[in-house]
Amino acid sequence: ALRRRTARTAHGPYLDFRALGAAARPAYVALVRDPATRLASHYNYIHWGPRSAWAKFWKGQDARAPSFGSCVAAKLPTFPTRDDNRGDCLYWANVQLAYFCGLGCDHRDVTYGDAGPAQLVAALDNVRRDFLAVGFVEDFHDSLALFEAVLPTFFRGAPKLGLNLIARSTSSAGAPQPRTSNDTLRAFLATDVLPFEYRLYDAIAADFAAHLAACGLRRPVPPSEPGTRPPRLHRTYSGPPPLN
Repeated sequence: ALRRRTARTAHGPYLDFRALGAAARPAYVALVRDPATRLASHYNYIHWGPRSAWAKFWKGQDARAPSFGSCVAAKLPTFPTRDDNRGDCLYWANVQLAYFCGLGCDHRDVTYGDAGPAQLVAALDNVRRDFLAVGFVEDFHDSLALFEAVLPTFFRGAPKLGLNLIARSTSSAGAPQPRTSNDTLRAFLATDVLPFEYRLYDAIAADFAAHLAACGLRRPVPPSEPGTRPPRLHRTYSGPPPLN
């Protein structure tokens, strides 16, 4: 019989147990999200999301903060000047890249355009060596189906449960709307702030499609009408929803 296993979930960077000489290594799985959309969601959650008293104390919460779009627009003339306020709209940029890069890549070393090829290569090496699968928030149901296929002892039934999670999910409904063009802000974020995180995201998307095919999981046809369900990572992927 197999020994009892432990499932560990926490906010923290990937840890390379192999490099530490550990005899047993964890089975990693993860979810990623469109970098600009994730950054906007993180900002909105900090200021208007349903957070605990401790979380509000640690990161602060200011319901009078500018919208994410307005905050990013104000960064355009001064970028890459840093702002070490945890509630700043760019403070948590590139945290997905930093996570997969590992313990030696503190997110403050890869934000504000400081990320580069070395961090990207390290992150992809870690993903392809130690992660059973990496899925997508934008493709949540298929991600859970893939997790179930590669680790059935833990994820059996997860796709069905995931539908309930989506139905019960909450949002930062009080977040104000941006006043600057979404296209302008998204271009700035993609080319100046998050270029290497987007390259990581695209590489993981290609691997995700290959893993689905290898596991015999059928890809649904994209919806004909936009906004009817979350976007899916097909060749025809039209991009994330507007920034808030």
